[in-house]
Amino acid sequence: MKKVFPTVVIILMIATPATVVAIPSDDFVSTASLFTVGTGARPLGMGNAFVGLANDENALFYNPAGLAFLEEPGFSSFYTNQFDSFNYGSLSATVPRVGLTYLQLSSGALTERDLYGNSTGEFDYTSRGLLGAYGTKIGEDLSVALQGKAYQVDSSSTAMGYSLTPGLLYKLEPFQLGAVFKNLLASDITYADDHTEPWQREVTIGIAYSTEKLKLDLDIDALLTERGIDPGVARIGAEGTIFRHLSLRAGVTSKLQSSIGLGVDLKNWQFDYSYQIHNELPSSHRVSLTARFGEDSIPNLEELKEKFRDLLSRAVEN
Repeated sequence: MKKVFPTVVIILMIATPATVVAIPSDDFVSTASLFTVGTGARPLGMGNAFVGLANDENALFYNPAGLAFLEEPGFSSFYTNQFDSFNYGSLSATVPRVGLTYLQLSSGALTERDLYGNSTGEFDYTSRGLLGAYGTKIGEDLSVALQGKAYQVDSSSTAMGYSLTPGLLYKLEPFQLGAVFKNLLASDITYADDHTEPWQREVTIGIAYSTEKLKLDLDIDALLTERGIDPGVARIGAEGTIFRHLSLRAGVTSKLQSSIGLGVDLKNWQFDYSYQIHNELPSSHRVSLTARFGEDSIPNLEELKEKFRDLLSRAVEN
């Protein structure tokens, strides 16, 4: 473990985007950084500001309370080559109130070095996560939810960990207020050699303004440490519908990290793209594809029968 630890720390620093709050040197670096990258090119195009908005399948990751307001099932996929260094992706399935996501980050072959920087071989770093959530309404405008995470690391030393995150969302049109308490209850991430690391606990408050043509979201993080509450990062994002099927997005953080994106919505299909601009590391491209299965997308049995009879009668006539 000691020989691999310096390399793993470097992986985590690169794999975690700059929107994550800076941690003082005497605090831990959580290996659960898999859950800080984000899922969905739509919220990532808005600077990762989505806790207050949480109005599509990405609510499962950012604020599970938004699941209670979904009206149709959906399936989405996401992929990015983070900073041209690591492959990261997710697959998500949601129905009203319930959702499940699988996430994976992999590095390919990495050089293993000892504490003196000497090469001792190669290893692969892969982390996987499973995220599930359930949300329910309390009245017409308020919803609450609970999100569960399972985390696994496969490298020269394996690890496992679990956590629970509650969330809420309140609608006061055209505004929305969201909050999540990340990893409120958690079991330490435990390695095969009994080394343990705690989950990073933080509170995120989000406020959103939402109309048919314009959506804005402001999220603010606060990191909970043994010393108390450390100020985190503020993120603001915007989405504007330019044409009927085209939306443009932009976002920026208080650390001046920015992103842009676009979305194309064609009936039951949605394609999203975002581009993260980084000051020091290579910029990252992100893509998502979402399919929704509302009443329009499910064929009506009576209509199918009628079409079949019509085709059959035409065939007989000919």
